[in-house]
Amino acid sequence: KQLVGYVILRRGEDVFNYRRVRGGGETRLTGLRSLGLGGHLNLGDVTDRVDRPSLERSISRELQEEAILTELPELRYVGILNDDRTDVSQVHLGVVVVINLDSTNVSLRDPTLDDGRFDRIAELSRRRNEFEDWSKHCLSWLGGEGGVARHQC
Repeated sequence: KQLVGYVILRRGEDVFNYRRVRGGGETRLTGLRSLGLGGHLNLGDVTDRVDRPSLERSISRELQEEAILTELPELRYVGILNDDRTDVSQVHLGVVVVINLDSTNVSLRDPTLDDGRFDRIAELSRRRNEFEDWSKHCLSWLGGEGGVARHQC
């Protein structure tokens, strides 16, 4: 599986989300909304082995490619996404990271991502059918629906 940093931007009860449009890297997700910014760990991110600094280089690179943040993010590792129920998930392993922000001053840089905004977790949960599967898993966790999801993000 390809290792993917999956970064959730959060400010209190608000979470950043966006829609994937045509021309993006993963065509199977076109038209769906997502909570996660980030992408594949590339060979250039790795020195001699895949480790935490490699992942942090990947996350930093992907965030710079996809979004404009006015704050230096502090990464908080919160979980792993490993779900083989879809074609996309069968070839990806997600490392979920939450960044708690002081402001909602975030904009999208990547032209294949659109309609980026912060919404309340409860509102996103009501609209969960608009989201790709990894976001649905994270919404359950953020919203406290069962299992380990009860732990605060």
